[in-house]
Amino acid sequence: MKAWVWSSLLIVCLGASLPLQRWLDAQRGSAAALEESLYLSSGKMLKRMSLGFDGLLADLYWLRTIQYFGGKLQRMRGSINVNDVSSWRLDLLEPLLEITTELDPHYIAAYRFGALFLPDLNPENAIRFLQRGIHHNPDDWRLYQDLGYIYWKQGRFREASETYEQGSHLPGAPRWMRPMSAIMLVKGGERETAREVFQRIYEHSEDTYTRQISLARLKWLQAEDEIALLHRLMAAFRERQGGCPASLAGLIRSLPASSVGRLRQAGLRFDENGAPLDPDGFAYAYDAKTCTVALAEASTIVRWKF
Repeated sequence: MKAWVWSSLLIVCLGASLPLQRWLDAQRGSAAALEESLYLSSGKMLKRMSLGFDGLLADLYWLRTIQYFGGKLQRMRGSINVNDVSSWRLDLLEPLLEITTELDPHYIAAYRFGALFLPDLNPENAIRFLQRGIHHNPDDWRLYQDLGYIYWKQGRFREASETYEQGSHLPGAPRWMRPMSAIMLVKGGERETAREVFQRIYEHSEDTYTRQISLARLKWLQAEDEIALLHRLMAAFRERQGGCPASLAGLIRSLPASSVGRLRQAGLRFDENGAPLDPDGFAYAYDAKTCTVALAEASTIVRWKF
């Protein structure tokens, strides 16, 4: 197509969307008002007004969704809890995602974003949101993965298993989808299952926030495993020595070199004194009176319970 045709088409699109954009902004008022109420509650209404440019408006609302979430994230600096965003007061997240997907029912990124965060706000609405996404996109295996995640998070392991099984038969579905169906039934509430779930979400998500939070949860699970390992080593030390080591570095020094090598191979890191470090590089806290290990108060690992 000639360049002038593309230019003319762009001008028409922008011209058609500008009055609507001005009207939207007029309804919005101040930024503070946006935090209190949503100025449009129906994507279907917008779709009728869009003059055929509903895809353009869907992109606009998706951008606003990310800006809204990012703004909340910025204001939470220093007290962030990505493991339960219900404390963030994300009142507009669900309506913004609803509008985006009503404008464009095939907006996969919006459904996947909602799958990770909406369950903290309203689990049943999150399930209906993903079910609607599957209804409009029945051949996208990723939405089955995400719906299975929501069921798993709610402890509904049989429904999670059935959802993974359904998704495993779709074109392009990875081979691990079917084993995940069995894992949900056999080990639904275990850390191993949680790690598998978040590892797959991390690997198959394109959204930055989704990947960041999946990675944060993987780090927490790794820290939990390392703390459990250190407690086992501590128990063996007490059996040999009859008491607690003076420090975690002392515990590690008491081990044979081959054992320390295996710990390193397993991913455990140490500082220059030989004290074990958590996945973010902070030394684990240790109470020599009780022989207990925990994350340091200053650690940036986000605490989470599955």
